[in-house]
Amino acid sequence: TLEGLWHITLTTFPMWLEKKKYSPSLTYGAKFDHGTFEGYTDLVQYKDKHGETEEIKGFDTLIEPREGLRVTRALLENCALSFKWRGVGIEKLISSRWRFVCFGKDDQWAIISFESTLFTPAGFDVVARATNLTPAQHADVNVALANFGIPPEDLQPVQVLP
Repeated sequence: TLEGLWHITLTTFPMWLEKKKYSPSLTYGAKFDHGTFEGYTDLVQYKDKHGETEEIKGFDTLIEPREGLRVTRALLENCALSFKWRGVGIEKLISSRWRFVCFGKDDQWAIISFESTLFTPAGFDVVARATNLTPAQHADVNVALANFGIPPEDLQPVQVLP
């Protein structure tokens, strides 16, 4: 399931690699209206260089919602679903499109692709339920990246603060 806390472990995203923002994570919460799936609340958290937690709040909406659609792992993993993220508050002017490329067989990691915006290049994140991937998970991620034509060396580890 997508809901809950995911730690960004590997990325191509410059904001996580410029050594000013550390320990990035995503927390998703499903939102329903009268039983109909509307999307996910999306909370991005990271630590600044002083170790203070910063947040970016947003909402993820299905790009092509279908009446009565049940969001399943199979739909997410088969890239049948893409999302549009829109910031909340001052970030409301910012939006981006993203999708899941695949999930690990243990559902403890996933690969996300995101499109370019006016402010960011297109790229990938590897997210995991734990702060770090195990060696076996890291090997599985490298295989998955290669299977999708993504050079594993393109993704760099994020900096983690305790």
